Amino acid sequence: MTNFFFTLRRLILPLFLLCGVNLSALNISAFTREADGEATVSFCGVFSIQNIALENKGLGPVLVLPKDLGGYKNLTVTSKVLDGQIKKCFADCALQKSCAAPVSVKLKSAHLFKSKKGIVATLNLDGQIDAVFLVTKYRREQKDIFKIKYPQDLKFSDTKLKEQIKEILTQEAKKLL
Repeated sequence: MTNFFFTLRRLILPLFLLCGVNLSALNISAFTREADGEATVSFCGVFSIQNIALENKGLGPVLVLPKDLGGYKNLTVTSKVLDGQIKKCFADCALQKSCAAPVSVKLKSAHLFKSKKGIVATLNLDGQIDAVFLVTKYRREQKDIFKIKYPQDLKFSDTKLKEQIKEILTQEAKKLL
């Protein structure tokens, strides 16, 4: 009887994972490979990540996401499914121009700088990509102004999404600063 359940689990789990590919709202809408081997990947036509590379690291190909100045890794693909889709695009992939739903944005974590003059916040985009933002506060004409530093290789083509991110980060900065 145990062998039956073990075999059943081995058959159902891959089918479940295969179904999970289409449940995500985040789709690759454009893939542009540069002469240096790096690529720009656009997601749902609302944002893109530039300078993604694919390197062979012994056990197989590994995505190498760009680092910001100072060597900080501000972008991470957290979904194995999306990771596999991007890797596949380096050979050949089917692009989907639209998404099933708007891209969701959730605050994953936020904490003060050591100097307490700003915050470091990690946002999760549609449960599949983490992006780290820096938010600083300064005063001008008796008003608090919040300046947001976006990861340098994360580009937004949808102003609504960028405004949503700005609002989430500003609200969190107001709480912590």
